[in-house]
Amino acid sequence: MHRVILCYLIFADDCFVFSRGDLALLLTIWKYFEQFSGMSRLYASGEKSEIYFGGVDSPVQDSILKAIEYRTGIFPFRYLGLPLSTKRLSHYLC
Repeated sequence: MHRVILCYLIFADDCFVFSRGDLALLLTIWKYFEQFSGMSRLYASGEKSEIYFGGVDSPVQDSILKAIEYRTGIFPFRYLGLPLSTKRLSHYLC
């Protein structure tokens, strides 16, 4: 069993979840998202959802993307007019 430590940001109808790039941990988080969706009937749109990687090896990225079928987002990107990049995010992660 993995100890799940998450940092998250929720604004309006957007949710960012930050975690280590570890397949087992991501599958645990995914399981909880599915449980939440089953109980609340709120679902993340696969068409609108993206996963971003910072400092995660390509084979690990591939295994995560195979298990969680979101498309890969590319850093840097802008959110609410602010540029986000892996360098800036690393300062704020748990």
